[in-house]
Amino acid sequence: MTPPAAPTTERPEDALSRDSTSTPALDLGSSSSPSMDTEENNHHDNFHQDDNHLDTGSSDHSRRSYLYRKPHEGDPMHNKEDEIAQDETKNLLWLRGVTFCFLLVATLGVSMGVYFYLHTSEEARFEDKFFDTASKVLEALGTQLENTLGAVDAFSVATTTYARYSNTNNDNATTGTGWPFVTLPEYAGQGSKLRSLSKIYLLAMYHYIAHKDRLAWEAYTRANDQWVDQGIQTQKNDPTFRGNIVEDWSSLGEINYYGQSAENATYYVARWQSSPVVPRWDPYNWNIIQHPTVRDAIQRVLDSRTVVLSLALNVFGKDGPGEEEQESAVNLQDFIGENQFAYEPAVELYVPVVTGPPGMVSLRDPEISQDDTNLVAVMAVSIFWRDLITDVLPHWE
Repeated sequence: MTPPAAPTTERPEDALSRDSTSTPALDLGSSSSPSMDTEENNHHDNFHQDDNHLDTGSSDHSRRSYLYRKPHEGDPMHNKEDEIAQDETKNLLWLRGVTFCFLLVATLGVSMGVYFYLHTSEEARFEDKFFDTASKVLEALGTQLENTLGAVDAFSVATTTYARYSNTNNDNATTGTGWPFVTLPEYAGQGSKLRSLSKIYLLAMYHYIAHKDRLAWEAYTRANDQWVDQGIQTQKNDPTFRGNIVEDWSSLGEINYYGQSAENATYYVARWQSSPVVPRWDPYNWNIIQHPTVRDAIQRVLDSRTVVLSLALNVFGKDGPGEEEQESAVNLQDFIGENQFAYEPAVELYVPVVTGPPGMVSLRDPEISQDDTNLVAVMAVSIFWRDLITDVLPHWE
C-alpha cells in the first residue's frame, strides 16, 4: 500500500512565479513569437500605445504600477485632470467674485441706509431746534421792543409835562416860552438810565422847527448848549458807557447837514439834546429830514403821528458801502466801542412827541381830535441789533 502523499504548502512567491511563466501573452495582431512575448512581459507592465501591444501580466506589482502611475503629458488622464482643475479654478474665481459683489452691495446698502436714516433724523432735529430758537429770538425781540417803546413813551410824556408846567423862557434866548424852545434839565443822567434799561445806544430829540422860527431857534441853541459839556462829563463817570469820549467840540450855530448850512425849507427837524453826546460833528442842529436813508421814515412820523421803524442804517449791498453807509458806520462806532463791528445792522425807532390837552394819555382817545394836538418833536431811539439779542439764548458749554 502506498502511503498518501504529504500535503504541500505553496508559497506566494512560487505562485507568482508560476503565474508569470504559465500565462501566455495576448497577441493583438503582432507577429512576435511566444519567446519574444515573454521577454516583453518581463520588461513592461503597462500599456504601450505606440505599438498597440497590451501586457496581460497578472502580477500585483504591474497592476499597482498602472493604478498609481504618474500621468505624463499627452496622457488622456493628464488632460482630463487639467480640465477638471481648470473648471474648479473658474468656479472658485466665480464664487469669489459673487461673494465679493454680495459683500460690497450689502456693505453699501447698509452704509447708505444708516447714512440716510441719520441724515434725515439729524435734519429733522436741526429744523426743530432752529424753529424753536428762532421763535425764542423773535419773542425776545418783540418783548424788548415793547419795553423800549414803553420806556421811551414815558420819557416823552415827562418831557411834554415839563414843557407845559415850567418856565422855558431863557433870559439869553430871543424867544418866548413853549415849543420848540425846550431844554430838559439833567438830560444826560436821565438818558443814561433809559439807555441801560432799554438796550439802546443813542437817545436823541429832534425838534420840529418852522421856517419862521429858524433864526430864533438858532439863537436859542447857541445860548443853551451847556448840556453838551454836562453830558460829556457824565459819560466820563458812567461805567456803562462804552463809546468814545470827545471833549473838544464846536458848533456852527445854525441848522445844518454835516456842517453845511441847511437850505431854506418850510420846516426843519433839527437835533437838540442827545444821550450820549459824542460831538465829532456838530452836536446839535443837524437836520435829519435831509438824510436820504431816513427821510421817508421821518416824513411818515410827521404825517401819521405813529411810531416808525427805519431801514438798516449801515448795511450795504454787493457793491460795498456807499457814502451814507460809511458815515453811519463811523457815527455808530463812536457809540458802540472799538470792539464791535460797525457794519452790523442798526436801526432807529422814531417816536412822535405830541402835546395836547391836560390828561391826554393816547392819541387814540376818541374825545381828542387831531386839531387839539400838536407834534412838537420826534424822539429817535437808535438800536444795535446785537445788543437786543445778547443773552437771549442760553449759553451752552
